[in-house]
Amino acid sequence: MPIFLRPLKTLGNREYALEKAANPNEPIKSAEVDADLDTIYNGVNGNLDTTNLAAAAAIVGTQLSGGANILGSQLSAAAGIVGTQLAAAANILPSQTTVGALTSRTATVNIATISVSNTTLTTVATLPALTAHGSNILLGGMVAAVATLQASSSAILDWFIVRNGSTIADFKQGMSNTDLTQAITVAIPSPTYLDVAVAAGATTYLLKMQWSAISGGVTWATNVSAQGQFFAMELF
Repeated sequence: MPIFLRPLKTLGNREYALEKAANPNEPIKSAEVDADLDTIYNGVNGNLDTTNLAAAAAIVGTQLSGGANILGSQLSAAAGIVGTQLAAAANILPSQTTVGALTSRTATVNIATISVSNTTLTTVATLPALTAHGSNILLGGMVAAVATLQASSSAILDWFIVRNGSTIADFKQGMSNTDLTQAITVAIPSPTYLDVAVAAGATTYLLKMQWSAISGGVTWATNVSAQGQFFAMELF
């Protein structure tokens, strides 16, 4: 609907002041007054649309009906709606997410070269920063390595997961070979951890390791071309 205009009066004007200016003796007619009022009532009673709303009206969500049925096509691509703004029963389907949305919530990096000489705390993986949204973040990976323990040898391997400078998990793997005659090979498990309710904002994770209490002959064998990977994934 267009903007509502007052009806034209007898002398061709929309305002009574202009009618009187054109002819001081022209009477104000009740029918023309009624026509003015009818224009207002008819406009307000079900005929208002966006042309009647100011661009700065700043209508907020609480002023909309629960049955407003806003469609995705009515939202800007730059709306920036985040998970905390959605109802718990929003029922978002996998088909409604994009590869880009998933990519922004994951980070992966190769694990650096590791050796038994790392008897001081050593950073072996620094994940690219990801933006947390207040959800849980799963951390894990694959260490492509084994430890070989000669007869009557032992060692302890510590893995540390660090978030924004603070250690949040410590995994300790003790290994020993009580055989007096032959060596054994021990698989190195991949550290896995669920970081719960991570505060929203930029988040960086480090994977650190340290050998200690080495007794006897202990060696470490890895895939030279790929030591493994460490990843973080925010869960929806």
